[in-house]
Amino acid sequence: MFRSIALVLCLLPPLANAQAERLPEPVPSAAAQMFEQLEAGDWRNWIEKAEALDYLSRYDVAGAKPAVQKVLDDKHPNNRWLRGQAVIAMARIDPDNAAALAKSHLQDPHSEVGAAVAEVCEGLSKNAATPILEQLLEDKTLAIQFAALAAYARHHGEQAWSRAEAITAEVPDQSIEPSARALGWISNEPALVRLRELMVGGKHQSAILAGLKGVTNPALTPIYLELIASSTDSTLLTDVWAELKAFDRDTVVAACQAALNSGGEKQVQAVSRLVASHLKERSLGDAIKATLDKTEDRTTRLLGLSALSCVEADRFSAFFITHLTHDDPQVRTTAINCLAQCKEVNLYDTLEKTLADTDKDVCVAALRALRMPAEEHAPQDRILDYFTPSLLSPDPATRTAAVQTLVPFVGLDNAQLALEVMLKMQDAHGTAGTEPLMEVVFRRVEADQAARVLQGHGYIARWHILGSFPSGHTAPIEEVDGFAFAYPPEKEIDLTKRYKVQYNAESAAHRKKVLAEGELGWSPATVGDADAVLHMLRPGNAQLKFPSKKGVCYAYTELTVPENTQAQMTFLFSSMAQDRVWLNGKVIGMAAKIDERKRRATKTATITLNAGKNRLLVKMVSDDSSQPHATKISARAFSMRLTDKDGKPVKWSHE
Repeated sequence: MFRSIALVLCLLPPLANAQAERLPEPVPSAAAQMFEQLEAGDWRNWIEKAEALDYLSRYDVAGAKPAVQKVLDDKHPNNRWLRGQAVIAMARIDPDNAAALAKSHLQDPHSEVGAAVAEVCEGLSKNAATPILEQLLEDKTLAIQFAALAAYARHHGEQAWSRAEAITAEVPDQSIEPSARALGWISNEPALVRLRELMVGGKHQSAILAGLKGVTNPALTPIYLELIASSTDSTLLTDVWAELKAFDRDTVVAACQAALNSGGEKQVQAVSRLVASHLKERSLGDAIKATLDKTEDRTTRLLGLSALSCVEADRFSAFFITHLTHDDPQVRTTAINCLAQCKEVNLYDTLEKTLADTDKDVCVAALRALRMPAEEHAPQDRILDYFTPSLLSPDPATRTAAVQTLVPFVGLDNAQLALEVMLKMQDAHGTAGTEPLMEVVFRRVEADQAARVLQGHGYIARWHILGSFPSGHTAPIEEVDGFAFAYPPEKEIDLTKRYKVQYNAESAAHRKKVLAEGELGWSPATVGDADAVLHMLRPGNAQLKFPSKKGVCYAYTELTVPENTQAQMTFLFSSMAQDRVWLNGKVIGMAAKIDERKRRATKTATITLNAGKNRLLVKMVSDDSSQPHATKISARAFSMRLTDKDGKPVKWSHE
């Protein structure tokens, strides 16, 4: 919790304004920890102690003053930086005595304390601060001198240039921040020239921005734009905007207009970035477009287009369209993204030719843009024809994007056509990326048509199923181990036979048994979902009799191959069920890999299918009342696939 408090403190106004009103404590329970941090250890705990000094002084915490005074009284040389922070903290806690506090520490031998005194003076009145700062400005220690100059400039503005001219002639790296602050408060032409000199090379943007924080002199607006121009750091852009928001908006817009009129690439780029991310100023749109008409710079064009899409995008739609044939594919992609912001453009007409672009990234961008336009613009009568070239593209990213864009348009009226296109996709490129389309198509076509697709990928999709036979307490008299007990299908397979079974209709084992009788028979079942799983007991669509949540089920199919064929058999079972598989009357031993998190078991075996007909029987036993979400999910479900050693589907028939 306290690390998060430190983060919040970093985002609050700087410490310099020592006389700012103290705020109610946001987390009262934190105060005890802050006092403890201040008391524990010594100067080596400086991070925790600085956090505590800031917190206790920023918020109206009872008893903070004596605790801070203890730090001030500790004259150990290694405690000098913390003493400086304690001076700032005490000025905030007792603002009425801040001037006296500053005077009492004016002659402190440590520069850290002297610099803190200068920072306190920035929050004092001009009359109280000036005599103290004039003494500090004579100090030979640079840290004190620059800190004093920043505070002096805060109070005297342009008049402080007479002091700043000599001091800022050479600025060491560690004094960039207070120097920038001083020059910002002065903001006359010589001071702005010197401030720009500090910006040369782009090394000190963060320090300069930190120094200018809270300085709202309108003359600094171009400086902020130049800071943006000197860096591509999005964090710096956000920090600059945080400062510009405090400026008069007309002043900011005028500075942006001047930067655009200058024609400088970096200036235009800076304004474009600011407009696109934060400013959103419509009046700058025409000026940005005018610069793009004259520039050949790629970066300027990309940023300018993005900016125009954020200021009345529809007004510039024709301009975006002209870029769809630009030589640079990234420019074409950006133009597509800009058009996606337009409400009045029929993107289906506009982007149809772009879907055949030679650059795959451009094609993907166009397909993604087509997920957003108005529904009435969609060519409903030819929607599959419209997307078919993209669906059959050799590029997998293009196919995936086309699938995701097409899916919402697949309905009962065109599901069959979508199925045929999907088959062409899968025949040419496999199933990868087609899963979303399979899901929606399979919900809208007949189960046997879906089964045909699955079989083409090696899945067994046509079965006969039988069940449920009793197991455990569902047995009529004594409990039966349904997995060990051999029910009729394990002795013979006769799909015409029906079996009378007795079972306990009372689901709780400890209650008196209630006998009931039912008749079970084999019934055809089809896998019609994209996951290729045979759900024998799906809620609302049970494919077999289900007298109890605990029971035994069988699934049977016959596969015909023209010659002896070695194959890899892969089952996906629920790990919450027991299972056994017979091929041509012999139990198949399978290797298992269990995924406990997903509660599933992948079981594999290498088998030989005999030439002609092969009989496959699957037995599953589960107690669904013990499953998580038992009312919705049955463990009696599985999928099966047959492939060759290379993973390609084995060809068979059910004839």
